[in-house]
Amino acid sequence: MDIPNHLSRALSRLRLSGYNLIVERLWQQKHRVTYELRICTKCNWRCVQDEEQVLLDCPSADLANLRVKHRQLFRSPSRNSSRLRDLISQADTKGLALYMHECLECCA
Repeated sequence: MDIPNHLSRALSRLRLSGYNLIVERLWQQKHRVTYELRICTKCNWRCVQDEEQVLLDCPSADLANLRVKHRQLFRSPSRNSSRLRDLISQADTKGLALYMHECLECCA
């Protein structure tokens, strides 16, 4: 596929947990913060800022607007499958990589 390096990197970062979301950032600290306390800084839901929360659920205006912009990536979940798994198994790899890049940039 002809995917620019920065988009390919965003896709790889998500699949390998190499992103800068709160859930990973606070796990990598010397004094780890309890999982339940790795709260999203983009919204006031008091949820852990992890992949699923950022890509699928966070109500912040920036992330909600990205979900609308990339709505073609969100299909009905397959039976017995997770929403995150359905999202990252898209046929539109370039569109998915762009969406992930924009989400990770928004949360940086």
